[in-house]
Amino acid sequence: MRIAVVTDNLSLSRGGSECYLLSLVARLIAAGHEVHTFYNRGFDQIEGGKYYAIRPVRYPRFLREWDFCRQVDRQVRLLAPDAVLTVRPLASATHYRLSNGVHVRCFEAEREAFDSTLRRMFYRTGSRLNPKRQLLVRAQGRLLARVRRPRLMVNSRMAREQLREAFGIDPEAVTLLYSGVDLDTFRPAESGPHRKESLRLLFVGHHFFLKGLHCLMEALASEECAGLDLSLHVVGNGSITHFRRVAAKLGVSSRVCFLGSVPRADMPDLYRSHTILVHPSFYDPCSLASLEAMACGCPVITTEQNGACELIESGRNGWVVRHPRDIAALAGAIRKASVSGVAREVGLAAAATARERLDLRCHVQAVAKWLEA
Repeated sequence: MRIAVVTDNLSLSRGGSECYLLSLVARLIAAGHEVHTFYNRGFDQIEGGKYYAIRPVRYPRFLREWDFCRQVDRQVRLLAPDAVLTVRPLASATHYRLSNGVHVRCFEAEREAFDSTLRRMFYRTGSRLNPKRQLLVRAQGRLLARVRRPRLMVNSRMAREQLREAFGIDPEAVTLLYSGVDLDTFRPAESGPHRKESLRLLFVGHHFFLKGLHCLMEALASEECAGLDLSLHVVGNGSITHFRRVAAKLGVSSRVCFLGSVPRADMPDLYRSHTILVHPSFYDPCSLASLEAMACGCPVITTEQNGACELIESGRNGWVVRHPRDIAALAGAIRKASVSGVAREVGLAAAATARERLDLRCHVQAVAKWLEA
């Protein structure tokens, strides 16, 4: 099958959506499909595929999104593929995977996530003046309002329900498929998950506000966590300077270490060397970091705003709190995980869940079947 794939970024150093897509492209190529990938930024290419770097106009900036879509639509028509898979709104798409969910909901959550009242007050005005965001919101609305819209796929029940609420789309018309994980790469340590006596927490995400890093720091500063021997390692290219100030203000600087961007190849060992991944997100259709950590036997503490929570039964294979601002619940989950032997037992159950439900090979077969429909 000849498949056109469209994305903004083709880089493993970006977020989970980009890493997922590159894994999918690699597996589709390995399965014998002819894959043509159109992208704007990035350089991580999979051998055997065909790649098209789209360079939209640089100025005026508000035309970049429009010009990117215009160029891709034109080249896709010339290519005449059997399927056009996109993870962003595109008029020529035949299949649309909403990896990042409903844009309006994401931007609303981002506003809520900011710790500054003043910043929240001016967020909507700034968002309205942001041409890229406005184009994304309008393009998604137009695409999903079409009578003959593309086939839709989401990665959580949460995202599917948001499609119904925002656009009136029948859930039965939307394919639900959780993101797949390469279980040969992301797997528990051979001798069982290795855990030191101290509690080693891991946070992974580039958008520190949206992923709730400030809420996690508040939990570390709470009385519930005050007596625990713990440390937090932060992975991602977020606002490190600002969050160092947050940590200092809360008195947890000595417990927090910022690692910056970590090579993709090092992530499995990083998950395996930590006790828990804490992901108190304000919005995440289905966090890939959460799924990969589970596959490595590193249990996850997350929120109901992360679609990956649908795979977690609190206390059995992870922990789910209602909201990232529920600091008491977040700190309580960390304390529960600190009990001797609990994190190891819960981590083994998390890895079993990943083996049963997240195998990338099965996922790619399901995606290929969806593309053929």
